[in-house]
Amino acid sequence: MSILDLPVVTERADRPESVWSKIRYHLGAHPLGSIGAAIMAVFVFCAVFADFITVYGPTATDSTMRLLHPGAGHVLGTDQMGATSSAALSMARASRLRSAWAQPSSAAFSVSRSA
Repeated sequence: MSILDLPVVTERADRPESVWSKIRYHLGAHPLGSIGAAIMAVFVFCAVFADFITVYGPTATDSTMRLLHPGAGHVLGTDQMGATSSAALSMARASRLRSAWAQPSSAAFSVSRSA
């Protein structure tokens, strides 16, 4: 038996897995979860930056712009009063996010039942 017949054993130090490698693994393993996380990230981004994203105020109305279809000026269209739906929706999301952030975590998910 010569030295060429012996198996070559190389020892390598195992690096600890980083957080990013675990995230990449889970994103690849669960594509639907990745899509859901991306949608939630967009919602949170819109809620956090609602003041900067919206052009119109949530209560501003214009009676000449009643019931417009979605377009470049009004992304989700307007309602019967001429208020833009996208501004109202994003500001409602922002206020809900702020109120949930301000409350303690146990009170944010509590349900009050009245008899």
